[in-house]
Amino acid sequence: MDDLTGIEVLVISSADRKPVKGSLVLILGEDAMGGPTEENGKISFLALAPGLYKISVSPPASDQTIWRDVTVEKGKTLLVQIAVEPEKE
Repeated sequence: MDDLTGIEVLVISSADRKPVKGSLVLILGEDAMGGPTEENGKISFLALAPGLYKISVSPPASDQTIWRDVTVEKGKTLLVQIAVEPEKE
């Protein structure tokens, strides 16, 4: 497996386009893993097997879940930007 084969997810607010920290991101496919986004709204999953993956994003303090289908190519890191609704007050 190539260490550069992967997915980088950037979660931003649809209202102000700012990064959303703490969103739970899961990837499902040949490999399955997940975790929260960092302060910059990003999380990276590297050294993946090439193929089709489903990405699930659940922002903090929200009941919404957003799904995306992506294809990861060998030797490439795919950047996926996902906009989420702002937190409800």
